[in-house]
Amino acid sequence: MWTPTFSGFTGIINYTLQYDSAGKNFVAPFEIPVGASILSKGLTQGEMNTAGLNSGIPGGNTGKVEYRIKGVTSNGTTLYSNVVNVTIQTYMPILRVYLPGGYQGSTGNGNNWDPGTAPELIRDLRSAVFNKLYYIYIYLPAGAEFKITIGRSWDVNYGGSGGVLSGGGANLRRQLDPPISRHALGRSGIRI
Repeated sequence: MWTPTFSGFTGIINYTLQYDSAGKNFVAPFEIPVGASILSKGLTQGEMNTAGLNSGIPGGNTGKVEYRIKGVTSNGTTLYSNVVNVTIQTYMPILRVYLPGGYQGSTGNGNNWDPGTAPELIRDLRSAVFNKLYYIYIYLPAGAEFKITIGRSWDVNYGGSGGVLSGGGANLRRQLDPPISRHALGRSGIRI
């Protein structure tokens, strides 16, 4: 919770919570909207972790993140609060990977091309391959097209051809032969 800025100002003040890596002086801060005349903002553990990761603290490490409040009046005048340093212990979030495609409706796996109803790949939770190895056992009719999404939206999706997947790439297609396909998705690159 913070006290209102612009003492005596009677108009609307919009607040934003800014954060950045310690020592970067908010040259290019990340922003979390708070709202008009709202004087507090709570953050979940996941949001704090995201702030740490965005600020360059690798998963599983501890580092400092600087926070401040930005207040902007309806006429554009801006004030900033003092900076608060927060120590954050980050963790690697579990990536959830899905397989939306034109096969979903005919195979009982949700609605065609809908990441929200697509089958989820199974993640291998062994520490050596955590967030690196996913697999799925699924029937794909010959010629079925599909993509790989991170999360249940099209925001981060992969497709491609010729053995290399790319962000937003072309639809993948299940060929007749071989009847079993293997697609490898890695953090440093995605390959078929």
